[in-house]
Amino acid sequence: MVLAQPLDSSLNDFGGGGGGKSHLVEIDGDVLCLYGSGALESLDRNWSVQTAGNIVTISFIFIDFDEIIPVLSKLKIKFPNFLHLKFKETNLATLQQFNALAHLRRLEQLTVEPEGNPVVAFTLWKFYVLFRLNHFNLQKINGSEVTQNDVIMAERLFGILAYVASSNTPYYRLISLLGDCRKKQLCFLLEAKGKKFGTASDNGNNRRKPEGENGTRSVLTYISGVLQTEKQEASGLERMRATEEKPFEPGGFVELQLLLSFIISF
Repeated sequence: MVLAQPLDSSLNDFGGGGGGKSHLVEIDGDVLCLYGSGALESLDRNWSVQTAGNIVTISFIFIDFDEIIPVLSKLKIKFPNFLHLKFKETNLATLQQFNALAHLRRLEQLTVEPEGNPVVAFTLWKFYVLFRLNHFNLQKINGSEVTQNDVIMAERLFGILAYVASSNTPYYRLISLLGDCRKKQLCFLLEAKGKKFGTASDNGNNRRKPEGENGTRSVLTYISGVLQTEKQEASGLERMRATEEKPFEPGGFVELQLLLSFIISF
């Protein structure tokens, strides 16, 4: 077994003051391993350009996925050449959690170990990943090569979710979910609404042209447990007010997100 070397002497004793929680930061070749939530603080330390540039794979171990989400934006800045994410014992339990990975700059490989990640028990999890992260042109999932047939199947299985979501989401909400470079495409999408779903603008062939998130997919976001509870409570209050003032009209963004969460949270 190859023993990984600590990042530096300061990070080697990084577990001393983290509220009693043990954690470790290790580098083995081009692989960065982060053990325990305290290890996430290492991402705020100063890294040498050479060390950071050599990192290709980042592995999260014994860290809750919801704790990882806030640091994802740091990865693309700190490690410009990383292409592979690995998760082990991170409590990945629902498909919608993968939505949080959509905002990375690029990703070619994804590995989700079955240990501590119940989502892998869901047969279709890989297809959902391929659908939601289509703009990354993923090459491998759990070590297996991604084929064009896999991409086509993913679109057939989950494409309708994104279409329904974008069709029922208010224009202002879609705008807030997209960056400036995607707003023109959103306008085109809205103009094309009503046309047959699954045209060349949003099918498996886009896998070879990763230009950023597709407008329809961008509405599939991750709602953490706490935020989902708040949305449910807010939605309940809205329904009560709507019932008093006027008949309930389905199709609101909150209701839609909760519906999608129910569908894909297996």
